[in-house]
Amino acid sequence: MRIVGVIIVFLSVVSFCSPSMAKQKTGNEKQENPHVVFSSFFAPGNNSKSERVNIPVTLVFEVTKGTDTKRFCLMSPRILDAVMRDLHKKPIKMRKNRAINLPGLGVRLTSVTNGALKKEAVLTTHAFDRVLTGKSGKTISAHWKKCTAR
Repeated sequence: MRIVGVIIVFLSVVSFCSPSMAKQKTGNEKQENPHVVFSSFFAPGNNSKSERVNIPVTLVFEVTKGTDTKRFCLMSPRILDAVMRDLHKKPIKMRKNRAINLPGLGVRLTSVTNGALKKEAVLTTHAFDRVLTGKSGKTISAHWKKCTAR
């Protein structure tokens, strides 16, 4: 599983750095994939001493252009159940000074979310280890859709 994760991360980095991405997009081509933000929640984790801790997590899903974000938000209870089931099976591991491997967690949760939806609707999952509000350093972008259904 670790090798598959490394390969996925490597391929995403290679595709991101490709020269075709360097072209400037104009007009309607500038539209990017929609982002959907779920409400923050506490996820189970283990600290560096293998003690159980709760970690605040906010998930931002980058979905395909063909995905209806309203329907995606209606599916949020199913998605969160699958995410929490996976996080209870394999809790988030923290290193010293509360460092978390967030890109690796995002790849794992992308697979879980696509499995819960039974289709490839999510391109990437961004996991933040804090609550995102308008007052914090990392804010919710204006073009991200916030899901309030639980």
